[in-house]
Amino acid sequence: MNDNFQNGNEEVETFGFTDKLVGVFTSPSETFATLRMQEKSTTTWLIPVILLILIISAINLVTMSNPTVSMKIQERQLSQIEKNFSEMVESGKMTQEQAEKQLDEIQGRISEQMEKGKWIQIPSVILVVFVFFFIISGFFYLVVKFGLKGNGNYSQAMVAYGLPYYILVIQTLIMGLVIILLEEPMQSLSIGEFIQADKETIVGLLLSKLDLFSIWYYYAISIGFAKMFKIESVSKVIITIFSIWIGFSLLFFFLAKAFPVLKFFGF
Repeated sequence: MNDNFQNGNEEVETFGFTDKLVGVFTSPSETFATLRMQEKSTTTWLIPVILLILIISAINLVTMSNPTVSMKIQERQLSQIEKNFSEMVESGKMTQEQAEKQLDEIQGRISEQMEKGKWIQIPSVILVVFVFFFIISGFFYLVVKFGLKGNGNYSQAMVAYGLPYYILVIQTLIMGLVIILLEEPMQSLSIGEFIQADKETIVGLLLSKLDLFSIWYYYAISIGFAKMFKIESVSKVIITIFSIWIGFSLLFFFLAKAFPVLKFFGF
């Protein structure tokens, strides 16, 4: 339910949990404009972050407990590792005998590791989500504050970056349902994922970014930073945020080409 408080001579609407949740989907501009004038609340960004962690952990447990999905994940991992080893053999970084020996050892351990990993992944998800949240929100803060001359602080950047996590929550829930129904492991809801485009090509990489929820998410972030940092040109913020998203994807793509070992880290 909405309340009101006085900000100087202006009466400002106060958003509760439901207002923020609905607002980020239906009216992000008005929602972030109102939040900027309110007293700062850690729960505004903390609740969606924690909710995303819970959803990711639950879906990982369910999908990894499915024998069909688990087997397909193992097959994909082994296929990628074998491909990476083949490239290292061709480049002279290891011999064929070394590659075959390491592949046999990995194949013997991977099933056991996945079984243990069902529970180990929970603290890993917590750590990774929070670390990435603080680093990326801080990076966007620096870009918007100093690059785009915005007027705001880091706590406002966390709200602008964190509140749209509710979109990621919906995305993750739908992806989990698709995985369970199709019994097919997926990393996104992009066009590239559904047509199984080769992510090691530029076209495959770009197709992997054609995800309605990801585009919606970065659009909401752009609106958030524009409103929280009082930047009149919303289009400038949108172009900047989307350029960073695609730019870093391309950067990691070419780094993985130059240093194949990075492929083991998912770049």
